[in-house]
Amino acid sequence: MTNITITLGDPGGVGPEIVLRALQRREMQASVSYTLISHPAVKEWFSSHLQRKDILWHTVLDDMEFTLSFGKETPQGGRIAYESLRRALTFLKSESSDILVTAPLSKKNVHLWDEKFVDHTTFLGNAFNTEDYRMAFWSSKFGLILETIHVPLHKVPQILSPSHLEKTIRLGWEFSRKIFGENSRIVLCGLNPHAGEDGLLGREEIDILLPVAEKLKKEGIPLEGPLPADTVFYHALKGTYQFIVAMYHDQGLAPFKMIAFEEGVNITLGLPIIRTSPDHGTGFSIAGKGIASSLSMLNAIQIALQLKGQK
Repeated sequence: MTNITITLGDPGGVGPEIVLRALQRREMQASVSYTLISHPAVKEWFSSHLQRKDILWHTVLDDMEFTLSFGKETPQGGRIAYESLRRALTFLKSESSDILVTAPLSKKNVHLWDEKFVDHTTFLGNAFNTEDYRMAFWSSKFGLILETIHVPLHKVPQILSPSHLEKTIRLGWEFSRKIFGENSRIVLCGLNPHAGEDGLLGREEIDILLPVAEKLKKEGIPLEGPLPADTVFYHALKGTYQFIVAMYHDQGLAPFKMIAFEEGVNITLGLPIIRTSPDHGTGFSIAGKGIASSLSMLNAIQIALQLKGQK
């Protein structure tokens, strides 16, 4: 039986309730079991609302006093989220589970307990000792992968290289084929405005992006570009492309979240395990009010199963 490990994130945020609602909607998945990880106080609340035989629990910080209070951001909540993620690694590395779904956490509060923590993606990449990991996204409209992740904008051209970009596109194409089908088409965004305007606004497209694109096209990857990013997303929304390669965080995620904030899924590609997450934050301001949408969490579970080949 397939097991999905789920970390419930910051307990003061929307994590516990969106996981609860998602699992309430997935009772038809008899071939899936779930391992949930959080503090005993969260387990008590969760179990009082949902009891299923296919749910296993592992708790962290059992000796730490903690009162569950939705909408309250605390350092303790950050510690619970961090220790839950660390505990999940023990299952993933022992091969008792190969799917991880993570509920949102507060990077600021986790950083209090690990000064090197940047985000889930980087943490997992380092934990599995791989440099070739990438941040990708799914929506019902199109998919997306980022060439660079959480780095200052001025560092993006320094990171950009033919080998790094080639790996990004290959990972993106592999994901696109699995999720959107063999006939999916992918497009490469330019780094500069107007994709460099033939070198007038920058040479990265000429010196780096175009040679990589031409190489991969010759291999049969259905890739177009580099094209101006300000038109790429319009055409993807119209169905011309199913998958986009964006050069940096906001180039890709500003338009993506505008159309897919409640349904989007974050996927870490390049790991030896499957990892997905809702593409939204902790939502402290709405936590516990019964208005947080569980659609993104539900989609995160479904995409993970699809990547596993089980949907």
